[in-house]
Amino acid sequence: MSSDRKLVVNEEEAAKVRMVFERFVEIGSATVLARELRSDGFRSKQGTLIDKGYLYRLLNNRVYRGEAVHKGKAYPGEHEAIIDARLWDQVHAIMSESPRKRANNSRTQTPALLKGLLFTATGAAMTPSSTKKGTRRYRYYVSMDLLKNRETPEDGIPRRLPADTAEAAVITEIRRVLRTPETTAQVIAALDREIHP
Repeated sequence: MSSDRKLVVNEEEAAKVRMVFERFVEIGSATVLARELRSDGFRSKQGTLIDKGYLYRLLNNRVYRGEAVHKGKAYPGEHEAIIDARLWDQVHAIMSESPRKRANNSRTQTPALLKGLLFTATGAAMTPSSTKKGTRRYRYYVSMDLLKNRETPEDGIPRRLPADTAEAAVITEIRRVLRTPETTAQVIAALDREIHP
């Protein structure tokens, strides 16, 4: 917002921007952070659910550093910075790492036993996601339909599953199946065929 062509900080929006910068430093991945923010219903000023591209634009916006940008060059602005130099530098140090390294970091932070194995009844993949409330992290599997903001029929199909519940159910079923002698014998025979074809 501007007053006499001077930018004035909107404290509510500034708090959201700071939170995004701080969460990016904690997570180290725009993909994972975009998922988390979408799950929480975080929206842009235009009211749209945010995506990775929006996050990169926000994290690179030098106006938050108290600068004005003209024809691609940054100059000291007349408005207050809402992101301090330390936080800006932390974010940009992470962004300068290779995308592969950042992806590996985010994968180790959010283990997902069922990644690539869960789908909704409509065939949409369920992808790992997480959110943090206070000091506690909650993991989910979220429908790609929900993440991509695609239209889906209101058919009672869950779009978000608690990861602990889903993984525990699968592990319990695997244990139950493996307790039967016939299944154990079949698994051993199959492994033996793989090792000694």
